[in-house]
Amino acid sequence: MGVDQFKYIFFWEWFHRIVGRSIGVIFFGPMVYFMARGYIMPRLRNTLVSLFALGGLQGAIGWWMVSSGLKDKHKTTEVDKTPRVSPYRLTVHAGNAYFLYSICLWQALNCWR
Repeated sequence: MGVDQFKYIFFWEWFHRIVGRSIGVIFFGPMVYFMARGYIMPRLRNTLVSLFALGGLQGAIGWWMVSSGLKDKHKTTEVDKTPRVSPYRLTVHAGNAYFLYSICLWQALNCWR
């Protein structure tokens, strides 16, 4: 992998982390404000707190996934030393993202109704 390829991948990974953290901050601020004012019903409050916790878990899963690609698994061979993340951990990370999105969509439809 050349420097240009590394810069490209690094930018998208950095952007991905910044977007995830921004979503957490943007979600947490109004959630706390509206809960403190009493504008959110208890059932929705529990769902929002759970969504925030699952978002934090998503970040931890992402770190766990990336850490699997930082280990040197090919110490003896010179065939291919390209770092690769575990496909199982990637699946857990993507599955949790889809689960979070589906809960958000479900709650948006419930609020809209």
